[in-house]
Amino acid sequence: GKLLNSYGTPNSWYKDQAFLNDTPRASWALVSKDVISDSLSKNFLQQTEVIVNYLKQVFQGQPLPDTYQEAIQEFESKKAGIQAILTSNWPEAAKQLSELKINQLTRQLPIETIYDFILYFKNNKQRILEGKYTWTYRRDSDGRLVTVGSFASGGAAVYHWHPGTVAASLGVVFSRSL
Repeated sequence: GKLLNSYGTPNSWYKDQAFLNDTPRASWALVSKDVISDSLSKNFLQQTEVIVNYLKQVFQGQPLPDTYQEAIQEFESKKAGIQAILTSNWPEAAKQLSELKINQLTRQLPIETIYDFILYFKNNKQRILEGKYTWTYRRDSDGRLVTVGSFASGGAAVYHWHPGTVAASLGVVFSRSL
């Protein structure tokens, strides 16, 4: 089938978006094939908190690598300020969230999620994130944060949401580059 689903619209909203020209980062990455279970029905800021707690579980009993410790400290120092503007100034909140090191370290670019869809399907003949979406750290030209998911025979869906959006099918896939 198709790679990206345009839902019958030949000129999908994302057709001219810069994020479609991104190149996947060149590195090995450990990526979950489903969203972190506790990340559904949470806004982008709350999902980032879930990522922090997930990392602490992954490294339980051992020290977090310095890169993650620094990223978590940055998040903790900016969290209240972002929360204060999450709905009143969502473009600035989205910008700050997308620039947080913790999100850049643990969330994918849209193109990386699409690449994973292709590889997993090619190697396993199964689609991942059917009926679910992962929030990437990339913003569209309007400043909204890009989601990718619901990979079906008609292709994957690409959407964009304000960072305060909450949806039952919207979570975050964990990605850890090596």
